[in-house]
Amino acid sequence: MKMIIRILAFLLIMFSSHAFASEWVCDEDKADGGCSGFNNTPPPPVVRDHRTNNQISGKLNPKKCLHKKSPGWKNGNPIHVWDCGAGGPENKSWVYDSKTGYIRGKLNRNKCLHKKSPGWKNGNPIHVWDCGAGGPENKSWVYDSKTGYIRGKLNRNKCLHKKYPGWKNGNPIHVWDCDAGGPENKSWKIL
Repeated sequence: MKMIIRILAFLLIMFSSHAFASEWVCDEDKADGGCSGFNNTPPPPVVRDHRTNNQISGKLNPKKCLHKKSPGWKNGNPIHVWDCGAGGPENKSWVYDSKTGYIRGKLNRNKCLHKKSPGWKNGNPIHVWDCGAGGPENKSWVYDSKTGYIRGKLNRNKCLHKKYPGWKNGNPIHVWDCDAGGPENKSWKIL
């Protein structure tokens, strides 16, 4: 009897670690929930680190962070400045992958910080979009920890900027010339 229990325990461990390695995939943006079945595709690579909160805060104002404007992961959700202590981690947790330059949602690694429109025109808003959509020009960034600048990987003259001076909640994030304005508008710290 003990042998049968050991065999069953072994089979249960083997079965649960292999047969259920796939995950059920649902798209919250679809009206019906968009559940499409099992997904055997591994998640995108993420840089593992020892940081616990994965926030992008103002280098000169660490109490303000880059937040999604609305809950959820719908494409087009604008990025703006908000209190770091407000809201859940879903709205403000990011993972920077220095290899690809992508800034992914920590709780949804399929979503990235994107430019809204192609090109590098000043004022181009930053929003959430599928990491797999579009070319790297729209979603690849280089973080300089010394200056705090988050520069376009394919255009190092453009940075993520606050639209307006100051740290008022709701201040939109957009692309602007890195050499314009003071560091308070464009210096960030990836925690």
